[in-house]
Amino acid sequence: MPTQENEQIKRQVCETGNKENTWKKYFYLENGVLVGEKFVKIENGIEIPCEEGPTTHSMSLPQNFENEEKINIVNTITGEVSCTLTKENIPQPKKIECVKIYNQTKNIGERHWLENGVDVHYEYFTVENNKEVICEPPKDEVRGAIFVPLPENISDFSSAKELSIFDSSTGEHLRTIQKPKIINVGNKSEIHFKEEDSKITEELILKVNELSSDEKEKLIESIQKTCEPVTTLEGKQISTSTIDQVAQTIGMILTNESEEIPSEFYDTVNSKEEFGISRVVADKVYNLPRLLENAQLVRQGDTSTYIIQAEVKDSYNNSIRLEHRLQATSEEEAKRIAHVVLKKLKGIQIKIWTACWKMANTKERLTFTCRLSELMKYCNPSREAHYNSAERLEFYEHLRSLENTKFVYTRNYKERNKDKVESYEIRLLEIHRRSGDKNEGTPQELTMTILNAPALQKQKTTFLGVGIKHKTLELHADDAMLANLIQTRKNQNMKAPYLKFERNSLMEIAGLSLTNKSKKAHANKLLLEKLARLQEKGVILNFPKRVNDIISLKVR
Repeated sequence: MPTQENEQIKRQVCETGNKENTWKKYFYLENGVLVGEKFVKIENGIEIPCEEGPTTHSMSLPQNFENEEKINIVNTITGEVSCTLTKENIPQPKKIECVKIYNQTKNIGERHWLENGVDVHYEYFTVENNKEVICEPPKDEVRGAIFVPLPENISDFSSAKELSIFDSSTGEHLRTIQKPKIINVGNKSEIHFKEEDSKITEELILKVNELSSDEKEKLIESIQKTCEPVTTLEGKQISTSTIDQVAQTIGMILTNESEEIPSEFYDTVNSKEEFGISRVVADKVYNLPRLLENAQLVRQGDTSTYIIQAEVKDSYNNSIRLEHRLQATSEEEAKRIAHVVLKKLKGIQIKIWTACWKMANTKERLTFTCRLSELMKYCNPSREAHYNSAERLEFYEHLRSLENTKFVYTRNYKERNKDKVESYEIRLLEIHRRSGDKNEGTPQELTMTILNAPALQKQKTTFLGVGIKHKTLELHADDAMLANLIQTRKNQNMKAPYLKFERNSLMEIAGLSLTNKSKKAHANKLLLEKLARLQEKGVILNFPKRVNDIISLKVR
């Protein structure tokens, strides 16, 4: 309810501009007193707020504006009066806005140009191959001109939380549009949020504004890896993301390379024989064999993006979801790519990911810079020969594939007798910078983050290390998963000298499920051979010479 004082305030707006109608300046008055100014440039009939440009004219505002009949336009260089406007001739400012409405179900949108809230022109668009394109209006769509009441004394809709649209001829309320929370990243990129939380998004917007140009580029590049952007009719790229993902990415970008892995990380790691992997992520990777067995391929709407996804429950009945994004021109191609991805994740890629963790331990940083050839040497310590271009490219493609792989962990808990839900994402790695010969197709040097520590600060096991034997990386890629998961299980059972596995479970971890179904005896033989190789590298100390329903492995 306005106060009596507010009701007595008389607000007026005056404007001036050039004959070519390429710029305007608005003057906002309250009871004849100048309280604000706004300068705009005009492009294609749309007013765009901007910094005031060079102009030789200004509006002369009398002190007692209410009692004056005339207003002078003065040339600021010569001081001469260019023209005089009577109060009756002062043009009412045109508030020109562009409003877009999009119906995701119909995959069709509308773009409206409004002058003082009245619809003067509109057109329909749809999204094809992640691009907005003009299209014919839908056959079942019948509407007249619309009217959008503009909030008073603002030049755009930025402060309005929602817009009410009416039929201008009947006054009928057509719909209400909720304004999405948007982060502008540079001039040509926007991030739209899937969910609404005004307090958090305002904090994120402030953080984004504080980023440097390079950091903003990293932010939008990172978000676009997990969500292919839509290019709008205006040439902007819009990416839709979650608040949590944007917060994690900003935290990852702001992670300083000089920040060392905290000393408590090594409390459970024998540095002479081992390097560490964070328990918070190792515990999720432990479920990878089960997840890969249940993976499904899902297409994202009418886009070329497909997601390999699977979900399992941990021992506390919390959700662990695997997601891997890929691009394909058809479903058949997507299935072929997915088959390769699943196979590589079980072997060579989990070995490369393990080598990245050893590099992080060597650098004592979760975000580090290294040469690609140096990382390849970590992954294959026994190899002495140099790597050719094809091998370098294949290794780099595995790194990029790991970038597109993440875990989403969701747990339910009680706090003060209230049910709560906590969810966070863990990407296996993220590459920030690449340098080298672009013609070669692979970087010579890269900067990567192996763990998004800022976003996982609240997790108790983030800086608890799982000890992985250095010689683990001497094993073949086919043994990498088994070696990693046994050592994770060893860390989870700190005092147990033996680890007990069900036979079928160990077969699954070892990647022998298919062989086990068709040739049980052969699967037993292959498993014993794998365990022998693990014993040789010190991953386990001893194992039974026959495969029973329950298999005990000596680890201490």
